[in-house]
Amino acid sequence: MRHILVPTDGSEGAIEAARLAADLAERYDAKVTVLHASQIPSSFMLGVAPPVAEISEFLEVVAKESVDKVRPALEEKGIEYTAEVRNGSPATVIVDFAAEAGVDLIVIGHRGLSGFERFLLGSVSGKVVNHAPCAVLVAAPRSTDD
Repeated sequence: MRHILVPTDGSEGAIEAARLAADLAERYDAKVTVLHASQIPSSFMLGVAPPVAEISEFLEVVAKESVDKVRPALEEKGIEYTAEVRNGSPATVIVDFAAEAGVDLIVIGHRGLSGFERFLLGSVSGKVVNHAPCAVLVAAPRSTDD
């Protein structure tokens, strides 16, 4: 294993994915890429959109916050990583990046959507599992009972 991809949306699942990726990177001396997929919120598409400059600024802030949330999990283990931000549908961006970059493993968080939410929105991790060009490890957020 030479290259691990950690997609992040800043969720607890993404933080747990970064922890697992850090353990694996340390064990296999693999490089790590943290990837955030910026997607314009659906409310902006419904005609309630602010000016383009504000949308771009909003997406930059969200991307930075998402990467910042997983950073400690990698830095605790001394794992060096690169961060990428791409625009588009998260599952598509993740799968395409993995193929382009020759990723060996995707470690992705699971957000725990309810059955109805999953039906309406679909699961990014599920789509990645079904379409990834490499192995995928899905990390659930740590339970609060730990």
